[in-house]
Amino acid sequence: MPEAQARGAAAKQTDDWHDRLAEAERGQFISAEAIEEWVASWLATGELPPPDPDVFITRLG
Repeated sequence: MPEAQARGAAAKQTDDWHDRLAEAERGQFISAEAIEEWVASWLATGELPPPDPDVFITRLG
């Protein structure tokens, strides 16, 4: 993989990670069931898109 391509991929992963952290800070999570269904689809004919958050926690205080 060329160096510029590797840097681009690393930057995207970092952006994705920051997006997931922001969701967690807002109390948005993806259930284990949704993750398991998504991962199971990897071996199927029609891979599902990554799941959206389906668990929402309200912070108190």
